[in-house]
Amino acid sequence: MGTENLDKGTSIRRGVIGIGLFLFGVLLFSITSAAAQSDEEIEEQNSQLSEQREQLEARNVQVQSQIAGNQLSVEQLTETLEKIDLQVNQISSKVSAEEAKLSSAQREITELEEQSEEHRAEIDILEDRIRDQAISGYQIGEGAESEGDDPAAQSRAQEILQVVTSTQAEDISRLDDLVVQLEEQQVRATILEVRIEQSRELLESDRQELELARESQQEIVDQAEAVLEARLAEAAVLADRDSDLASQIEENTEELAERAAARAATASSPSSSERSSFEAPGVGEIVNVQGISVHVSIADDVDRLLNDARADGIILAGWGYRDSQRQIELRRQHCGTSDFAVYEMSSSQCSPPTARPGSSQHERGLAIDFTLNGGSIGSRYNSGFRWLDANAHRYGLRNLPSEPWHWSTTGR
Repeated sequence: MGTENLDKGTSIRRGVIGIGLFLFGVLLFSITSAAAQSDEEIEEQNSQLSEQREQLEARNVQVQSQIAGNQLSVEQLTETLEKIDLQVNQISSKVSAEEAKLSSAQREITELEEQSEEHRAEIDILEDRIRDQAISGYQIGEGAESEGDDPAAQSRAQEILQVVTSTQAEDISRLDDLVVQLEEQQVRATILEVRIEQSRELLESDRQELELARESQQEIVDQAEAVLEARLAEAAVLADRDSDLASQIEENTEELAERAAARAATASSPSSSERSSFEAPGVGEIVNVQGISVHVSIADDVDRLLNDARADGIILAGWGYRDSQRQIELRRQHCGTSDFAVYEMSSSQCSPPTARPGSSQHERGLAIDFTLNGGSIGSRYNSGFRWLDANAHRYGLRNLPSEPWHWSTTGR
């Protein structure tokens, strides 16, 4: 039963992930084709994306309601689990009591065996002594007869014979007592052996009952957790997709604004001084933090982030600061070689998206492209991204939604 529930939960999660990947594929297609669209097509795309967001929001409300219902069901299961816990505790106490009885009976049998051995040894000694006394008595009687008419000799023989006879009687009485005790011990041992066998049978039955109760506990917990985990996984996918759709709508809106500004601007390209209006970091402002070059203002936070991630088993590294010349080189590689492509084209039209020279947080030393265990962080399902998503804000870093690996102080 528990395995079936876990399999069901796994199937649900796989279905949720499949839906998420499909939505992500649709979104990725929208992003990569935006550069070839007209203004009207981009506006129409924004309208469609908004409708998708509304559908996601409606589904998310439904999922959140289901999650609340699942959580309520888990709370209702508490009473059932408490009853099973009570049953488990009662059976455990019964098992402990039976084990104590069994142990006590086994100790008593051991003591009886030791006493029986002692009694048997004493019986052997008494039997030998009684036999010797009988022989001595016989010899004394024979000696008295050989003395004939000597009264003194006969008197001494009679006294010795009385002493021997008295000692013999005491030994015989003690022997009888020991025989009776030995028989009683044997009867007691037989009773205890029967009790031990009964205790063992009860223990076996109780232990089987205890195992069934514990399995019942685990099945109930597994069932509740599998359903709840599937709902939570779907909610997480929906939240990610909604964030991606919102980012695409924002990028489309920016694209429309940039196109409008470009149409209003003069046809001439801006000068180099206009392209590089931002203030580059000064001497000594870029420092190395565990192999990553960053601005001194965030160095301590980055150092703490890397150490805390490592403590959680997440080995992060990456690239931080790059100068404007390197940014221009990347724009030529990713966007095109013309001045317009390098300095004016929207970052979303580049493959991969690359910020314009002078606008990248990398040029300020305030952004890092993280790696995990030496490999890229290419998706939101990557364990490195999940750790950063949960913790990076504590160190002043935010994610650029379209790039799971890119984190900066502004999220751009």
